[in-house]
Amino acid sequence: SSACALDESDTVYCWGANDDGQVGVGTVDDVGTPSPILFALRVKRLGDSSFSHHCLIAADDSLWCWGLNTEDQVGRMDPRGGIANVTSPVMPEFRWREVSAGGGHTLAIREDGTLWCWGRNTSDECGLGEDAPGRIFPPEQVGVEQDWQRVSAPQRGSCGLRSGGALF
Repeated sequence: SSACALDESDTVYCWGANDDGQVGVGTVDDVGTPSPILFALRVKRLGDSSFSHHCLIAADDSLWCWGLNTEDQVGRMDPRGGIANVTSPVMPEFRWREVSAGGGHTLAIREDGTLWCWGRNTSDECGLGEDAPGRIFPPEQVGVEQDWQRVSAPQRGSCGLRSGGALF
């Protein structure tokens, strides 16, 4: 219901339905034309996006998410759920290289190659095992491997590619 794009000047533009703040312009009004998000840092990578939240990696390798936060999927604890604007990085003590925003969860790879997940886990989206809670916060590392290359977080599942081409 919304989309984002990164232009050649490393600025993120978003547009579309915005009832969950997913366009990142500081309101919940729908946005009919591409509009720059409220973000002052240069952007290195725009992550895969869901219909309700988006994430990016800034030029300094910090990770930022915004939009619907009912499952803590933007990486901030919000006991009431709701909307989170682009205001602070997710786990600022780490450097990130890859991110994908799912329906209610987020996957990201740190610079050291470890995989992390947070948000909804009711269908084991985070890959943390059957005993993991249905809502993951703070972000948790998935396994111990340090060779993750790519991730994708569709609506109710997750996929990851490790070096050597192994797909999980």
